[in-house]
Amino acid sequence: MDLLLGAGVGYLFSVPLLLWLAGPAQLDGWPVVVGALFALLISGPHYGATILRVYQRREDRRRYAFFSVWVTLALCGLFVVGLHDVLVGSLLVTAYATWSPWHFSGQNYGLALMFLRRRGVVVEPLAKRLLYASFVLSFALTLLILHSEISVVAVASVPVSEGFVFQFLSLGIPVGVLELALPLTVLAYALSLVGAGALLLRRGRLRDLLPAASLVLVQSLWFALPGALRMTGNASPSGLAFAVVWVSACHAAQYLWVTSYYAKREDPALRMLPYLGRALLVGSTVTMFPALLFAPGGLGSVPWDAGLAILLFSVVNLHHFILDGAIWKLRDGRVARLLLRDDPEPAPVAGGGRVSWLGPVVAALGVVSLGVAALDTWEREFAIKRAGTDVERILRSSQRLAWIRRDSPLLHTHLGNLLASQGQLETALDEFARSVELHATAEAWIGIGKIHASQERWSEASEAFGSAIAIDPENVTAQAFAGRAWLALGRPDLAQLSLERARALAPANEKIREELRRAVAAQTGER
Repeated sequence: MDLLLGAGVGYLFSVPLLLWLAGPAQLDGWPVVVGALFALLISGPHYGATILRVYQRREDRRRYAFFSVWVTLALCGLFVVGLHDVLVGSLLVTAYATWSPWHFSGQNYGLALMFLRRRGVVVEPLAKRLLYASFVLSFALTLLILHSEISVVAVASVPVSEGFVFQFLSLGIPVGVLELALPLTVLAYALSLVGAGALLLRRGRLRDLLPAASLVLVQSLWFALPGALRMTGNASPSGLAFAVVWVSACHAAQYLWVTSYYAKREDPALRMLPYLGRALLVGSTVTMFPALLFAPGGLGSVPWDAGLAILLFSVVNLHHFILDGAIWKLRDGRVARLLLRDDPEPAPVAGGGRVSWLGPVVAALGVVSLGVAALDTWEREFAIKRAGTDVERILRSSQRLAWIRRDSPLLHTHLGNLLASQGQLETALDEFARSVELHATAEAWIGIGKIHASQERWSEASEAFGSAIAIDPENVTAQAFAGRAWLALGRPDLAQLSLERARALAPANEKIREELRRAVAAQTGER
């Protein structure tokens, strides 16, 4: 288990299999249900393990009071502000996306040192600095790509779409700078690895270096390889093995291995399954329950799938990163001694200073949170997808999602389009209106505009298409339909402006060109 989880050998073994599944088996992505299971059963407990480590005992709560109380309150405050201020929310999402690869890199580096010391390899200061530099430089490669003009969010799952409230804010590093910085960083990365390897081989046998070498290889596959490929003009590696969901799951499993080992050494009587169960419930509470309080209809106004989910996960991860920096990565002397199997001090008595009533409350909230996540996944991935064009079944699923505060603007837009295609225009209009009420998107406003246009309510149609354009000026459909509405309202001058934008976006569309000619001809006739 030390090698499979701690040293990342399990991930390396998975790469050929997953490459085969993505190749001959043509499986181009992890199923959503599998990703949800990874998030609930691996990522959630890995957050929960840190919460248990910091908050479960009074002495630890006091020891880390600055982080466990004041920093936590500050992050909670930023979360609330972010729900009402798009810039603050986007900054939090960007901080999570940027910090995430550094967090992964720090864990890999710390464990590489741990395995070297476990095997008796003397790590000279220069070797340590060169090894550390290799992990920093591999992170730097990812950072350059994340914040370049081409901005590829390759490590953190951050949606970038007009359908989402919050966006990843790239620094916009110019491509010219990237073309210079990437090869220099790759060269420095390679030299640091060669130097560290040469120095370490002078102090230890090759077999003693293999666990650390495995972590170096894992690090290169996650971060250095994408940067090197980008330098050569190729796309980053894709497929199941390099997908965010799998990399994050492997990191979380590695983290659980660390925390479980430490918890067991601290309390030999600890039973591992109950411990992991507590971590699961605590992690589920932290990552899911706040969404019930801050969803539309509660204390917030941002729907789950329009930004609440990614903002909550960003803040939870930032909190996790901060706590992790305070207690792990071998900075804590007790943790280091236990992980290195050299613990001259007596283990403290576990369980002292626990808050007796808090455990059952958190457990109950965790069960509720797991139930919400399970029902949400079932409704979206099974009930709705299997319903096809059965509007009644989708409506019932939509109502159940609303009960658990997961009402979806995208789902209401889908319902509106289905109802409109079946001729139920007024009911469709209600669904589009509900979508706009939850979170306005260009698609919902276009749906409203088309219904008004079909009934020759041109003034209302023009307003709806104008609202769509305000959200997404590059939307061809909105620009084209706005032009048609202006023509019907007797404003060929405004119609020409919209249709010219539509033609620029879709130059091959003959219908748009014909309507543009009509708009121009109408103005000529007036003159």
